[in-house]
Amino acid sequence: MEAVVKEVIQATSTVCLPRLLVKGMDFKPGQFVLVKSVIDGKTVIKPYSIASSPSVKDHIELCIRKAGLVSSYMCSLKQGDKLDVMGPAGHFILKEPLLNDAIFVATGTGISALLPMIDIVFEKGTDREVWLFFGNKSEDEIIYRDRFEELAKNKNFHFIPVLSRADEKWKG
Repeated sequence: MEAVVKEVIQATSTVCLPRLLVKGMDFKPGQFVLVKSVIDGKTVIKPYSIASSPSVKDHIELCIRKAGLVSSYMCSLKQGDKLDVMGPAGHFILKEPLLNDAIFVATGTGISALLPMIDIVFEKGTDREVWLFFGNKSEDEIIYRDRFEELAKNKNFHFIPVLSRADEKWKG
């Protein structure tokens, strides 16, 4: 199906969040889409986890680290650009309702598959303890930090950011 770029948000110096308008895209938290792009005349198909909650109906969000030709292309997209998207696909999904406490562990853009799982748990409400251990190189690379800190206002959500290259000011 065709996707139209709604906007591309620069989340950190190395990560962008393309938001794509895709009609009729129903998905489960944890699923991904295949994005077909034509770069320099060559067709490339690449999978990206859907980082937005299924409750967001006007777009899907991808979370992409600029690390090569395709990711740089995806981060350079402009409003109105068009892409072909296939999916959703994948079986790495959250079993609902959440019957036990949960621990989520991710690093970098790997958070994109887990974010909609965490979102849906709290959108629907839970009394279960939910922990997120989220590793990044440095403090300025903590993607969605404000969102997780807001979620941590829930007494049962515990956000534990971990840095591999922390400076002396880091209190994590």
